[in-house]
This record gives sequence, C-alpha cells and structure tokens, in this order.
Amino acid sequence: MVEKQDALVAASPMALHLYNELLAAITAIGPFQKEVKKISIHLVRGSAFVGVHPRKEHLLLTIKAEKPIRSARISKTE
Repeated sequence: MVEKQDALVAASPMALHLYNELLAAITAIGPFQKEVKKISIHLVRGSAFVGVHPRKEHLLLTIKAEKPIRSARISKTE
C-alpha cells in the first residue's frame, strides 16, 4: 500500500523552516485553519487567503488581497 504524501511531508527542511516562520508572522491577524493538500497548504479564514507551495529553497505564495500589493518581490498579480 502506498502512503498518501502531502505538501508538508514532501517539503525540504528549508521550506519547512520558512513555512513555520510564515505561520508565526501571520498569527497576529487572528485565528485561521490550515488545509494541507497534496502539493500545497491553504490558510483559511472563511475562504483561503494564502496558498503556500513549498519549493526546495523557498516558498511560492499566492495571496488573496483586496487591492494590489506593490513590491519588487511580487512577480505576478491578477
């Protein structure tokens, strides 16, 4: 029998460290739930407000925001 792998099990130590740092940083916004998927983690308050996609040495984040976030670190907005 093959065990189901999820995004946290498959994540590198660096990605796990960054994910834990992210969780610590956003606790100030209030309670939220974590929905661990096969290749990502959704942070949810009513609906998903952050999608976390672990990579080898970084995290790819999808952030749901009311208005555009201006930053050189953001590569794409919709």
